[in-house]
Amino acid sequence: MKNEIEIPIKFPGLNQIITEAKKAPKLYSLMKKKYTGFASLYTKKLKRCTRPVFVEFIWKGNRMRDPDNIAVGGKFILDAMVKSQRIPDDSQKWIKGINHKFEYSKTHSVIIKIKEI
Repeated sequence: MKNEIEIPIKFPGLNQIITEAKKAPKLYSLMKKKYTGFASLYTKKLKRCTRPVFVEFIWKGNRMRDPDNIAVGGKFILDAMVKSQRIPDDSQKWIKGINHKFEYSKTHSVIIKIKEI
């Protein structure tokens, strides 16, 4: 199994999440289910971790959104790692650190690197 994958999708940003949640809580719930489910298809390719991890996200895309708006997509990915049983949970007991990097690209994706510590 791998400890690095790439998910070829543009995750919703915080502004989009807040907009949906203001319309109706159910809309955010559907959004979370959709993106967590999609991400779990890819996170299944990661190796199952038996020790705490450090997670690095490399966000690829245009420069139209602020980094803090983009990084919230990590929530969907960490939840997907739990759903696909790559980590037991996404608490501080298992996630010892998170790093976000941002790279310009004409297409949107995110590379996830997992390091057991």
